[in-house]
Amino acid sequence: MRPLPPLRRAEVRLASVVGAVALVTAGCGLFGGDDEPTPAPDTTTTTIPVPSTELLDPGAEPRQALRFRFEAAESTVDVVVDLDVVQDQGGDPVIVDLPPVRQRVRIRTGALVGGEADVEMEIESLEVDPAAALSDSDREEIDGELAELVGLTGQGKVDDRGRVRSFTYDAPTGADGAIDGLVTGFSDELAGMVAPVPEEPVGVGARWRSTTFADVGGAAVPVTTVYELTAIDGDDVTFTSTSEGTASDRPLDPEVFGEGRTARLVEARTTGRGSGRFSLTSLDATLQAATETTQTMEVTGADGSTTTVDQQTTSNVLIGTLAEPDDDAGG
Repeated sequence: MRPLPPLRRAEVRLASVVGAVALVTAGCGLFGGDDEPTPAPDTTTTTIPVPSTELLDPGAEPRQALRFRFEAAESTVDVVVDLDVVQDQGGDPVIVDLPPVRQRVRIRTGALVGGEADVEMEIESLEVDPAAALSDSDREEIDGELAELVGLTGQGKVDDRGRVRSFTYDAPTGADGAIDGLVTGFSDELAGMVAPVPEEPVGVGARWRSTTFADVGGAAVPVTTVYELTAIDGDDVTFTSTSEGTASDRPLDPEVFGEGRTARLVEARTTGRGSGRFSLTSLDATLQAATETTQTMEVTGADGSTTTVDQQTTSNVLIGTLAEPDDDAGG
């Protein structure tokens, strides 16, 4: 069987921006076939599994039931992602050490109605972080690739317990199918600005477990996150988190790997840690998260031969409002 094509630089860069907020990076989507890209649909709706929550420790008194009380507002937030990927299929490993990428997103939040609030998001800018040490030519090349996602918009609903209930995104005009397969992670950015909170009243020191599923090449991988509440200051809630997800022996979407190939996820494991702050009245949030993911996949060609592919991904994500870039930086 012909070897799988190496990671495409443009696709990895785009994935680092829109997908790395997820605790399981959908690394399988970084492999491409030999087919020409096809136009992406103008609108795509992602399926959002509603997280379950389980209270582990109610914390200290006084306690209160955490409920989001969104009001109509507009704000801007930055997402900075630093992603490294190593892919090994029995030969020399392909190492992709990407520069950090900065995304600026405009967010419009509607008032809470019937327990849910409408949220609109739009990517206003997307570029290599100004602090990255790159030559002018490399910076220009990468920024040109990232520019394909500028103008991406998405609409979703968040309930009063911080759970993303639905999400729809509109691909930029002319975006191809490869981009369409990557921007499904856009909803994860919205999820990173809130946290699913428990039904019960909690106080400082409270711990609760949230379980949801992440899509890895068409396979649903369960991800469990334990949150610990470290402070409550009015409507601002500060927390730390640890996450873990595992899956094995699951079929993967064959379209990801090219015509005539089938694929199976042999094993995947992801671990993550994070800390941040969210508001109960808006999407004014900060988040620092680090994730490490390992995956082993078997890809079978039309001739029946099988290739084992190992992939390791590390990502660091920062969500928050950052200072405006220095116009002279990174030159």
